[in-house]
Amino acid sequence: MNDDLMLAALPTHLAYISRTVTASYPVGMDPELVMRRRVGKVFVESGELADAIEGYTGENPRKGVYAAREDVVKELIDCASASLCAVEFMTGDRGNALRLLAEQVKGNAQRLSESIPDMCDADDADWLAVDAEQRRREDIALASMRPVSCDDEPGGRQL
Repeated sequence: MNDDLMLAALPTHLAYISRTVTASYPVGMDPELVMRRRVGKVFVESGELADAIEGYTGENPRKGVYAAREDVVKELIDCASASLCAVEFMTGDRGNALRLLAEQVKGNAQRLSESIPDMCDADDADWLAVDAEQRRREDIALASMRPVSCDDEPGGRQL
């Protein structure tokens, strides 16, 4: 699968993972407990990230260096994935997590460029000035990425 197709499929995959994880919980589980478990996964992953950083830096003299940079990167990605799946859960598993992430990152970058504009040269800031037509096309493209139904997944498992 090429990179463009992989990226286009991400909203669907995140929503599918989120639905599948939620469906793995016992029927009738208290909704608040489900939410706490789903969001709590982010904390589990961040603990694994902390361990990888400790292992990469040799922070614990008794253990020494026991992890590589790739381990830290993997755990960062696990944190991001768990966070995005939690966002999917909190927003109804509709495939919106990446759009919400893109909006958040764009807003963060805009606020940063406004607060310290001299740190960002014109070439770096060009993407902030995407014209309205381009944003409209991107919004249409994102909206057309329908989340896959469980019937579309291998085995057609109903969640």
